[in-house]
Amino acid sequence: MSEDALDFIHRDGEIYAEAADGSRLCEVKWTVDGDVANIHRTFVHESLGGRGLAGQLVQMAYDELDGQDLRVEATCSYAAKWLLKNKGIEPTQAPSCTIA
Repeated sequence: MSEDALDFIHRDGEIYAEAADGSRLCEVKWTVDGDVANIHRTFVHESLGGRGLAGQLVQMAYDELDGQDLRVEATCSYAAKWLLKNKGIEPTQAPSCTIA
């Protein structure tokens, strides 16, 4: 399956794509507390691994949060590394999850 064929669903605090059976193929989740948005989960099913989909998900989340007067941070280790590499955002908390 190609990520080009995925239909991303944007909901409050998450972006995801589902398989025909309703299971999640990939997702990124965040919470907002005050003026801080925390990306806390990134998941990509192993069948879609190695295609840059996790980075695409974090980029979509960042784009959705950008311009909302929020400080974006991550407790998801993948998202924290992505934010540092791509946006120069230093981690403010110890990462608490890994990409599954």
